[in-house]
Amino acid sequence: MMADRLLLVNVKQKQWLVLVALANILLVLPQIHWSILLLTITIVSYQFYGTLHAFSKQARVNKLFSWLAIILIIATGYQQGILISMVQLLTCAYCLKLGELNKNKDLYQFLLLGFFVLAACFIFYQSLWIFGLTLLLFVLNTTIVTVALYRTESFITVLKKHGRLFAYSLPLAFALFFLFPKLSPFWQVPLAKSAKTGLSDSVKVGDIANLALSNELAFRVEFKTPPASQQPLYWRAMTLDQFDGSSWRKESARRKMQTVRQPSITWSQLPPVEYQVIAQPSFQTWLFSLDYPNIFTQSAQVKVLSDASVRATKPIVQRVSYGVASDIGAKLDVNLSERARAKYLALPQASDINPRLRQLGQELSQRYTQPMAKVEWLQQHFSSNDYFYTLTPQTLANNSLDQFYFETKEGFCEHYASTFTFIMRAAGVPARLVTGYLGAELNEQGQFYRVLQRDAHAWSEIWIEGQGWQRVDPTGFVAPERVLSGFSEQLTSEQNNLNNDFLAQWGVSDALVFLKLKHFFESLDYQWSKWVVSFDNKRQNNLLQGFMNALSSWQTYLYVLVVVLFVILSVFLWRLYDKRTRFVAKSKEDVRFEQLQDLLAKHGDSKETSQTVSAFCAHIAQRYPPLAESVTTFASHYNQLKYRDLSESRQKDVERELEANFNKLKQSIGAVSS
Repeated sequence: MMADRLLLVNVKQKQWLVLVALANILLVLPQIHWSILLLTITIVSYQFYGTLHAFSKQARVNKLFSWLAIILIIATGYQQGILISMVQLLTCAYCLKLGELNKNKDLYQFLLLGFFVLAACFIFYQSLWIFGLTLLLFVLNTTIVTVALYRTESFITVLKKHGRLFAYSLPLAFALFFLFPKLSPFWQVPLAKSAKTGLSDSVKVGDIANLALSNELAFRVEFKTPPASQQPLYWRAMTLDQFDGSSWRKESARRKMQTVRQPSITWSQLPPVEYQVIAQPSFQTWLFSLDYPNIFTQSAQVKVLSDASVRATKPIVQRVSYGVASDIGAKLDVNLSERARAKYLALPQASDINPRLRQLGQELSQRYTQPMAKVEWLQQHFSSNDYFYTLTPQTLANNSLDQFYFETKEGFCEHYASTFTFIMRAAGVPARLVTGYLGAELNEQGQFYRVLQRDAHAWSEIWIEGQGWQRVDPTGFVAPERVLSGFSEQLTSEQNNLNNDFLAQWGVSDALVFLKLKHFFESLDYQWSKWVVSFDNKRQNNLLQGFMNALSSWQTYLYVLVVVLFVILSVFLWRLYDKRTRFVAKSKEDVRFEQLQDLLAKHGDSKETSQTVSAFCAHIAQRYPPLAESVTTFASHYNQLKYRDLSESRQKDVERELEANFNKLKQSIGAVSS
């Protein structure tokens, strides 16, 4: 069997194998712990160095690397989670396989491991560019392994053949994508602890300011019926109702209740705002919508909770698409129970937590009876005093809200929203904190909006009798342009100096040419997400149902006939192509004879096309008498292996003699040349 043959890989081929392994691993490196990253780089570097220098203790070194990998994977497993640990295990196994490419089956295993590494990349990234890069690496993997296995043709020739074969398979892959049933997964992808991105289910001062330094994409939106142009876009994610003195979070028991209880919304007569959302993977469950969501389309895995926030039934491990119709004029919880009222008025039990704000709230409660009067007083206070809106506020210690309001007077949106919500509760007004995103950036070429992590925002909601929950954004008290545009000029400039966007730091990202190119590529990736990544079982059924309904009975039969003929033709062309391009593995004697020709070609002795092996060896024996005995013996061994029917034991003996004779020839040729 060919799979049991010894693998004869030259130095250049081994270097190509190491380089393609490095390229495969680069796709998943951002998800790997730094210690595993250092180990994989060390293994790959060692294997590349080994192509230039022979090592006598390769097996021992591989065992050492294996034990180090096991120890590091176990040590980082709890911190990274099972998903990342499995990816790290796969990556280490793939790198270690480079050190034991002894037989053909080892190369097959190396190729399959490489395919698994490429597939693991799609767990974390689903963009069009990653898909294209993965396809390119897929072709390179198969090409390099084929050259190493068969040694029949040059790299470029094999690459062209594989490229054509890949192109021929695209129509079939396209048809299978749309026609093959999209079954639900048999298991759920385990969560990666380090992979969670975006908003958290708890907020303390400084959290959202850190997100404002990130230009990562949160989600995209395409409006079917756009809202009024003067209407700011508040993308609701979650409400936080418990404050412990340092952070806001959700009531633990409420999480379970909200999955059952429906929101109490009084709908208005305004036309709904319809839009499509494509959310990036965050390994969290919360999604985003405008106030207040009414109808969902194209997704059965999206639920509305009692606070009108949107949740996915499972953590978002890949891009998810859902359609929403929001009623901007609707009212939420017009009637509030006594239990809920008490919950939204609750303050930390310890009276020494922000005592000055408590006193201020009590004074406002005595001075004003209407909630909006208290809001207007705070608005006037923030706008007429020296409060600043900055990404880098001073560090706050104990009683952080007291310190912010009375002393430092500089902060980000969560500073203002937390302080405002606390004062409202102390003043006897039910209030809660809301987190989400504010604003959106229009892509004019694709006619969709992008919402980035830097658009993360926090605001407040207060409950008013007969009106329900009303949004109040204390940030607008200080910097109204932040509410209108999503990011004030002051903060944009400040962010460009703090984040890691190279183009933004130099002002290049605002240049017209770069902006158009950026929008063009973003538009391509959006269409990819919209029509490919988000193409689930429901959309497939709708597409096929609409297509079949548009056909009459005879057209349906014709359609089925065309599909069957297409499959038969594809199989026929494949078999025809396979016969013409099938690679034949070269025997050991052929490989050694080619290497002998390469050695002699350096001295100007090349084999003529019409010459047999025996004739060529006789010519060399006559030209170089010191080589006569060795080269004649080589020709005898070659002819025995090539043309005689030897027993298995005798074949192995002759192969060993051929190998020893070839090594002797190499030394003799070197001595003759010197």
